[in-house]
This record gives sequence, C-alpha cells and structure tokens, in this order.
Amino acid sequence: MADRGKEYAFARNGYEFTDGEIVYPHQGLTIREYFAGIALQGLLVDRNPMTKSETIADHAVIYADALIKRLEK
Repeated sequence: MADRGKEYAFARNGYEFTDGEIVYPHQGLTIREYFAGIALQGLLVDRNPMTKSETIADHAVIYADALIKRLEK
C-alpha cells in the first residue's frame, strides 16, 4: 500500500503531454501536512501560554501521523 501521508489532500487531474509525461501544476498540501495543520489549529485553541511553539508543532505532526496510520488499517 502506498504511503497515504505523501498523497495529496486534494487530488487534481494533471495535464498529459504528447510524450506521456503528466504534470501537476499546483499539487498543494500532502495529506500529512493537511492533517498536521488541522491538528495544530486544535492544539492552539487549548494552548498553555508556557508551552513552546516547537512542542505544539511536534504534537500536531504526531497526531497527523497517528491518524494516517489508523486510516491505513
């Protein structure tokens, strides 16, 4: 199974050229980046002002990875 975290969150059709190459002009966020951003929003709402920003960002990525892992089951 492909790594779902590296797939794009909002899939788009590409443009196929005569040599068969497919180009995606604006690929956007990966699923992992999208999930991490959503998790970050939730973490920031309930943020302790003494918590370091790096720690909050790390937790957002951890939650995104956990969600992707769960969805792959």
